[in-house]
Amino acid sequence: MQVTEVKFYKNTKKDSKVLAHCSVSFDNHFVVHRLMLVQGDKGLFIVFPQIELKNGQRKDICHPLDTETRRSINAAVIKAWNTQEEIGEDAEGIGSRESSEENN
Repeated sequence: MQVTEVKFYKNTKKDSKVLAHCSVSFDNHFVVHRLMLVQGDKGLFIVFPQIELKNGQRKDICHPLDTETRRSINAAVIKAWNTQEEIGEDAEGIGSRESSEENN
């Protein structure tokens, strides 16, 4: 399973460790929306979409079943982020009208 496309929706909130939300396509046949790209103390990493349970805990909606797949997806998203940053592309902000319409 290969990451074939990553679309970023930059976070415009200041002082947030979440740099962007993203949609990740696999093999041009399956997409997962609302992954978060986070700046952690040890570097960038992704967080898979989550829901909040009644008891306040958060649980992944979907996630890789093994470490190798998680690392592969993480690396592909970070590479796409670094590439678009170098080119100077400006993804739409989270919650903007354009980014919402793009997902429909």
